Formats: sequence, structure tokens, C-alpha cells
Amino acid sequence: MNIPLEKLSIRMEGKREANPDRVSEIRATMEISGEIPPERVETIKRVAKGCRIHNTLTRPPRIDVDLQLIDSRSEQSA
Repeated sequence: MNIPLEKLSIRMEGKREANPDRVSEIRATMEISGEIPPERVETIKRVAKGCRIHNTLTRPPRIDVDLQLIDSRSEQSA
């Protein structure tokens, strides 16, 4: 795909919620300059929606939380 981009920036905005404290909405606004053919605009949006970050946020991964207690006494004697 050869699209003549001069500049690309992405602005991220979110909405926070409580109970539980979280981000409940995310809006990504792409700002592009260059001689973009009109038929490529939908292609750019489709590619953005298929990126790894978008896929991860729309299909959240399993998250494991581990806790390791470290005995500070054994660290001080080392």
C-alpha cells in the first residue's frame, strides 16, 4: 500500500468512570496530511482498526496478578 503521507499523528482521549476506577471510553483521532487519495481513507481506517493495540483493547487479554514477598532480612545479609 503506497499512500503519500507527509505527517501522521494520533490524539487519544478517554472517559473515566468509578466503581471500579477505570477508563470506560477511548477515542483515537488520526490526523493525516499529504495527498491522500479519497479511496484510501477507508483503507487507512481499516488498517488502524486492525492494529495490535486496537485488537488488544477490543479483545482484552487474560491478566494474572502475582505477589511475591521478599524477606528483607535475607537481602540485608547478602
